[in-house]
Amino acid sequence: MTRQEETQKEDHKMGDMQERSSEDFESLMLKRRAKETLEDSNWSEVKLKDVQVYSGYEFADAQVARKKNTDATVRGTISGLENAEDVLKQIDQGGTQSYKTRIPRFSHADGAVVHNGRKYLYRQRRWIVITVESPDGTYSEDYVVTRTPKFEDNSLGDVYKQVVNDVGKSGSIGSPPDSKREYLRTDRILNSDSSNMIVESILRLGIMGTSILTGFFGAMAVMAATGSLLIGTLFLATVVFTASFLQHKMYEGWFEVAPIDWMDEIPESAQITNQISKEIGSEGFESSRETRMEFMNSEADVQVEEDGTLKIQTPMSKWVFESDEGGIPSDKAKQLYDSYGGINFSDTETIPVQIAKNDERVPLEENYFESEDGEWVLKADGI
Repeated sequence: MTRQEETQKEDHKMGDMQERSSEDFESLMLKRRAKETLEDSNWSEVKLKDVQVYSGYEFADAQVARKKNTDATVRGTISGLENAEDVLKQIDQGGTQSYKTRIPRFSHADGAVVHNGRKYLYRQRRWIVITVESPDGTYSEDYVVTRTPKFEDNSLGDVYKQVVNDVGKSGSIGSPPDSKREYLRTDRILNSDSSNMIVESILRLGIMGTSILTGFFGAMAVMAATGSLLIGTLFLATVVFTASFLQHKMYEGWFEVAPIDWMDEIPESAQITNQISKEIGSEGFESSRETRMEFMNSEADVQVEEDGTLKIQTPMSKWVFESDEGGIPSDKAKQLYDSYGGINFSDTETIPVQIAKNDERVPLEENYFESEDGEWVLKADGI
């Protein structure tokens, strides 16, 4: 190779490297801009990408936790360990990231452990963690769902069912003027216009304030007019029920969230999503199944073995429909055959398909087929 050819080759190589570096840097800049938009706006458009449930522990010094009128310092972390003492040791030794907060009382302790000569109360915790991403998909962020803004208490299962039904929806994340807390809203996409947000906040507070005042003074008036405490109480209960219903409608699709700034990397061993899904069953997931399992178009290679086994191969995974005795196509092979309107798989090399990442929270429909490795789901293109 001549000197000139070597120089040209090096120039070409450097050009390729510069082009790749430029592309990579542009991707990083897009991610940065999406991050800034998400964090710097009062309300930012996001898409609810995922929801998982994790387990862990919270600890408090036993002597302080039992004192009245004294705030207790609580330390907590997401952890897959089953032994509370081991988790506390990890926190003390810096082996796991944790958070520290002060609360008025440490109630409902699940047990106690002794560490470094001191007794600590502990309780097991479960966290709902959501992942939201920018509309262009370049940046994502994790948040803990702390509660839903309703009068009634919500169990973890109830909140999980509400959130998981909104996976795949676009909404907004931010803080309204009438609250210091941060919310994910899946009811609609909001802009960051200050005047519009102030008007909405005043309207919400006005409706709730009017409802409460109407209930109180109305109950007094009814009792004065009828002389009956029972009728006045029933009137007040009706107003409270109405106010609760109004708040539910106003805040439907609202979830109070907090950034997980104390956890850079959540341990997979702490994930208990499947356990929660089994506890509450699949009821309530049916309506949002398609929005949560996002299919994409693909091409699949088709092969029919001599014994009647049908094999479908995509770049992502493989589906094998083994034949029954005597080379008779299996029930699932027949379902796929019928889904394509009776196509002769022996006469074609490829077929259009739709595939999606498998989600164990979503029960498979009749015409959904799980891949051999369990990671993907296939259905006939066009269904």
